[in-house]
Amino acid sequence: CAAFIGFEGFMIKFVMASEQFRSAASFSGALFVSAAFLNQMMGVVDINKFAQKRLFTFIFGGEDSFVSPDEMKVAQAWQARLVMHLWQTSKCHTPSWAWFLAVSLAYGDTDFQKLTLTKRYSQAVKVFADEDV
Repeated sequence: CAAFIGFEGFMIKFVMASEQFRSAASFSGALFVSAAFLNQMMGVVDINKFAQKRLFTFIFGGEDSFVSPDEMKVAQAWQARLVMHLWQTSKCHTPSWAWFLAVSLAYGDTDFQKLTLTKRYSQAVKVFADEDV
């Protein structure tokens, strides 16, 4: 049922965009209508969710690039520990709940990548710097 409603919504937008495209008085008007329609269609895909899933697969999936149930538990424990750390850190700010909400809601895949790779990167640089080449 949801797929039918989504397809119907797409068709309505597509028909409206094509009518506006055909009736556009200039090339720039037609280009604007096309760009607006493409922008709406690209907004359907949640890129942030996809990026976070891909990063979790990279970090927690191991060599086989598959997140097993045990690895998923590790990922969930890591997320829980992160939220607990944010909550404890929020006590240093006033109002603490507002800081916690702001940081939690602004948290994204870039932050996840920085948190998980920064220590590994610095350790790798140190290892390579200590080796005699």
